[in-house]
Amino acid sequence: MRQTYSRDRTAEGQLQRIDATTQFRGIDFRLNREAIIRGVLADAEGKSAGVGISVTAVRKEEGEKGTVRLRVANSAKTDAGGRFVLTKLESGTYFVCVNGPNGLNAFPDAGGWYRETWYGNVGSAEDAKALMLKEGEEQNDIRITVEREQRYRVIIWPSGPEDQPNPDRYSVHIEGRSHTSRREPGGSYVIPGIPPGRYRLVSVAWLGSEYQGEGETTFDVTSADVTLRILVGGLGEIQGVVKSDDRQAKAPSGLMIGIESHEGAAQGSDVDTAGHFTFGRVLPGSYEFKLLKNPAGVVLRSITCRGAVVTPDTPLRIGDREKVKDCEVFLGTDASTSLLRLCDFIGR
Repeated sequence: MRQTYSRDRTAEGQLQRIDATTQFRGIDFRLNREAIIRGVLADAEGKSAGVGISVTAVRKEEGEKGTVRLRVANSAKTDAGGRFVLTKLESGTYFVCVNGPNGLNAFPDAGGWYRETWYGNVGSAEDAKALMLKEGEEQNDIRITVEREQRYRVIIWPSGPEDQPNPDRYSVHIEGRSHTSRREPGGSYVIPGIPPGRYRLVSVAWLGSEYQGEGETTFDVTSADVTLRILVGGLGEIQGVVKSDDRQAKAPSGLMIGIESHEGAAQGSDVDTAGHFTFGRVLPGSYEFKLLKNPAGVVLRSITCRGAVVTPDTPLRIGDREKVKDCEVFLGTDASTSLLRLCDFIGR
């Protein structure tokens, strides 16, 4: 197993300054033995599923707001006998997935597609059977039964933003899926291999290295290819002011406010001496706010835009070329420093 030396067990401690006289002593490593998962894929009749099918070892991690995030630990392909070997695993709990999760490393063979299937012969990580491995342990003879399924193409015809130069290209992405896409000569974009389900697609228009706008749509895949026409909206703007309860305060030095959309767009804006901030070229989407740089002890209390409170559950929605100029970001004092007077707050 791979390890990295750190003088104080921090990421910064992994960096060592070296010159002509540097000598290191006492840097000892104890390498952990890898755990291994071996198994075989078979079809409903018990025959080998064949060569080149993706199998992935996955760990579950707790994400924000109580969500569960799937982290890929390692992947492998089956051999001609449908056998697979997942190596270089640390001790822990694993879930094994065929052709996933969410399409990761999944490709058709001569017979078409195999359905995403988890160990335990179930269709989701929630119902999958866990494998608990200790250091150096080998779990052998894992057997997963896989079934064929029909998958379909999603054909996208993006356009816009209106009253803007024609984009050089569009990016297209189905949220929650690992997939490829290709641009057709006629101007459409094709995403192959999407199984039946309900999805959300996001398209961004690009002119050179700069984005011009974004659009989204929700659609269903049932029993045929899907054609989508999506209008990409133009860029908007967000303006506002930072406030606090200290009316006598001055603007803090180095304060920076950030926004991040549910679609992954992000920006940062420095706050001027009067407490004002501006985000230009904002893609359409749903945005949350956060502090990127702030004085010690200063925390973000609340945000209002258009007179409504902005939270992760009620984000600020920016539409086509929309401008929001009345945002208010309220700062407070961390409870651990509540007895200290923070003289650099921004006044109302």
